[in-house]
Amino acid sequence: MCPVKRHEIAFPPAANQLDVAAGLFRAMADPTRLLLMVALLRAELSVGELVERCGRPQSTVSRQLAVLRQAGLLTARRDGAHVHYRLTNIHVADMLTQALGHAEHLAGNLPHDHASE
Repeated sequence: MCPVKRHEIAFPPAANQLDVAAGLFRAMADPTRLLLMVALLRAELSVGELVERCGRPQSTVSRQLAVLRQAGLLTARRDGAHVHYRLTNIHVADMLTQALGHAEHLAGNLPHDHASE
């Protein structure tokens, strides 16, 4: 079975909680942004390192990082002329991992015995 942590969520959730969650999903709803987040799952990386790993132009990477940072999904640390990014916390990493795992499941790339769980 997929390891999923379930938290008690009040029903109905507070309106501001729904608005914040919708904003998170809007910010993640771009393949380049998801790719950047996946690159940051294991390590803090500079903009230059993200450009190299993700194969996107520096202007695109910087623009997409700004969207993710404004949404609270990333934090930034300046080190001289370089800015290093990382995922904000374990909740963001878990959300990303679960979303990509579910996408893999929907694409049929998981073993058949997993699909029946």
